[in-house]
Amino acid sequence: AEMLLRAGLGIVVAQRCDRPFDKVELLTSWATFKLAAAEMTEGPRHSAALRAAQRACQGALRCARSMPGWLPEALRLLGSAEWLAGRQAAAQTRWRDSLAQASASGFPIERARTLHEMGARTGDMALVEEAAVVYRQHGAHNFLAQALAVLGPGRGELAPQRIDEEVSA
Repeated sequence: AEMLLRAGLGIVVAQRCDRPFDKVELLTSWATFKLAAAEMTEGPRHSAALRAAQRACQGALRCARSMPGWLPEALRLLGSAEWLAGRQAAAQTRWRDSLAQASASGFPIERARTLHEMGARTGDMALVEEAAVVYRQHGAHNFLAQALAVLGPGRGELAPQRIDEEVSA
């Protein structure tokens, strides 16, 4: 995945794709990758990986400010970077901003993704359940499967159902 994203970033630079439209999706994907890498990195390299994730999230947010449809995702990602850095209040602020942007833009799935992230990070399973309901209503089966995995067996009204049944519904 990293090689593909780096190749994409190289193309953006080489082709001088400077408009936010040309690069916002790639920058949010890069931020997502960097967040995952930071979470998986342990030991002395963790701090550097977390700083790289924060820079990637900030870059995605700068670009998304020109492409408002991407703001919910960019704000959610930066909130997660703040959470991983131990800045819970800042994370909550970014996530609330993401929820507001998603609602204002009429993006229920993006709103649900932020609820899901908030709930998974904070342990508030009611938020994950709320996200799962939205996923189910809108046929977002992959996101629903992820939410059900977070909820685990016996948690909430959705958890007893089998994930593969949800995905094939």
